[in-house]
Amino acid sequence: LKKGVGQVNTQQLLKDLMNPFVFTKIKLIGDSITAGVGGTGYSPTGKTLYGSYKQVLPTGACWGNMLKTTIEEQYNKYNYIPLTNENIIRTGITSEQITFDNNTKLGEKRRCENGGNGVISFRFYGDNFYIVHPKLNSAGVLDIYIDGDKVGILDTYDTSFSWSNETQFNCETVGYHDVEIRETGLKNSNSTSKTIFLEAIKIPKTAIVENYGISGIGTSEALSMKSSLIEEDDDIVIVQLGTNDRFKTTCPEKSKYLLKEFIKYCEGLGKKVIQFCSLPASVSDEETRNWTIKDLDKIINEISLERKQDYLSQYKLFKKYCEEQGILIDEILADGLHPNDRGYKLMYINACIFLGISI
Repeated sequence: LKKGVGQVNTQQLLKDLMNPFVFTKIKLIGDSITAGVGGTGYSPTGKTLYGSYKQVLPTGACWGNMLKTTIEEQYNKYNYIPLTNENIIRTGITSEQITFDNNTKLGEKRRCENGGNGVISFRFYGDNFYIVHPKLNSAGVLDIYIDGDKVGILDTYDTSFSWSNETQFNCETVGYHDVEIRETGLKNSNSTSKTIFLEAIKIPKTAIVENYGISGIGTSEALSMKSSLIEEDDDIVIVQLGTNDRFKTTCPEKSKYLLKEFIKYCEGLGKKVIQFCSLPASVSDEETRNWTIKDLDKIINEISLERKQDYLSQYKLFKKYCEEQGILIDEILADGLHPNDRGYKLMYINACIFLGISI
């Protein structure tokens, strides 16, 4: 795989996944080989996508569902964010790193200036967050605001010292929220100081992968239902189309035009597009089509060069795999076209390696 500029969109995917402050939605657009035909548990009985077409259930064995499970399990978790993070804005306060009682942990010491007008602010996606802080007998009080409304206070005083207390604050809805942690210049009546000590904030990351693979469709059908397939909150669109174009169009050049139009539509909506090419078909399947998967791989390669973006060629990787293993492609196909469970597992592994996702 080429490195550098051609990996802009795959790098953006990883950047989004690793940023806990933003919601990340990855959309898979494809035909039956994205939907999982041939794999165990294939079931297109989910929500309606367009007309009579329904979404496949995520329990079926296919590369798209496996990728969904891996990404969501790896990235949907709470993250501890240091107050020095670039997404956190600190206004009107001074700070320094300190230790307590020779403890190796570091905290941020917040000093009240000008009557306690300091503010820590950030924007995140979710419905709750935590402030991580020590408690001690010389600490002050904070006001907590969500979307401009005061939702509570945080009194960090206690008679005894303790690290890493987590105080939760809830939002009314799941979505983007603006948080302000404001110094008050106030303290508990028993506290000996108004100084604020904080360690971190803790926020949830939300990443979703939606498999919109639809059995039987070609690129022309995807274009006709594009406004239903591509949604406002999609960030990254992975496109694996063209296999059915081999009998729906008379030549690969027509398919190339349609694929470019679909990509143009997605990019016009601000989506980052990553292209995949499907794996080889059997000789018997190829003999019944107007042109071949090899032709499809060629035109997707041409589009990727024009876009200056890498693409994942399952076609080339499976050709190499079969040669190295000394097997025919039919051994990892269920019916001459669709992968069996072994084939889908290999597609999933290839996709993770290409995208930089840990397996």
